[in-house]
Amino acid sequence: MYNVYTNPEYRRRGIATQVMTALLQEAEKLNVAVIDLLSTDDGKSLYEKLGFKVQKYTPMKLRLK
Repeated sequence: MYNVYTNPEYRRRGIATQVMTALLQEAEKLNVAVIDLLSTDDGKSLYEKLGFKVQKYTPMKLRLK
């Protein structure tokens, strides 16, 4: 999953939950085995509610400019 975003004025209405639930159902139909994503702190509870687990790897970034 990449760039799941809800505009601030539409948050806390269940939109992201509905979208993610539909995507996860489609992934199951397609026999997808694993879904990885990075989450902001704001989105973490949504993904945990959907069954995602925190992994033990650390995202890293190096900005050169």
